[in-house]
Amino acid sequence: MSTQLNSTDPVPVFKPFAWVAPRLQCDTYDPLADARDIAAGVAIALQLVERTNMDVENGDAPLLGERESSALMRMSIASMNLLRDRIDQQFEYMNKAGQPAPATQQGDRA
Repeated sequence: MSTQLNSTDPVPVFKPFAWVAPRLQCDTYDPLADARDIAAGVAIALQLVERTNMDVENGDAPLLGERESSALMRMSIASMNLLRDRIDQQFEYMNKAGQPAPATQQGDRA
């Protein structure tokens, strides 16, 4: 399948991913989407570490080495700290302004 481009008015093929349709997004969407992605990533990382620990306890070949397990643990800790800080910023803005924080600009994402 080929994509034909009209040289006078090209339409990009790429469409950015979003958890919610753009028409349904509101001021609180970006922080929620970020929190969901961070939480999902941390959960997967910790599942890999736990699987490795269980392999070692059972005498099986570990899925990950010690270095990789440690790196995933540190990344998980840093990610959760980032998430906490983003939530704290959101609460601070809401308390000062008396309203939800404006949507995060794409370039402002951490």
